[in-house]
Amino acid sequence: MLGGEGAVVETEYAVNVVNDSFDSYVLFQYNLTNTIPEQLLGNVSVIVDAFEAEEFAEVSTKPLRSLPYDSPGQTFEAFEKPDGVPTVGKFSNTLKFVVKELLFLFLKTPGQ
Repeated sequence: MLGGEGAVVETEYAVNVVNDSFDSYVLFQYNLTNTIPEQLLGNVSVIVDAFEAEEFAEVSTKPLRSLPYDSPGQTFEAFEKPDGVPTVGKFSNTLKFVVKELLFLFLKTPGQ
């Protein structure tokens, strides 16, 4: 089973993955941090492709509604593992989200 930590290098989003194997399931937990102050990430999920683990079937996903700046968040993906199949396979992961640009406006009131 591939697992451990990985990072999104070409952007400012920190991602690492932890996987747990159970008798009949494999659970991926993605720990995410948005490091861009001007952005709020919405509908955050990880698309997992079991391209070299075809015998695994995705059974559950838990996306993250929003990921504000400098706040940790988690998404989850669960795959069912057939009986007798070793917990070995390659999974491709793609971070998916909607970017909401934040506009900071500072107003100067009279007398300042």
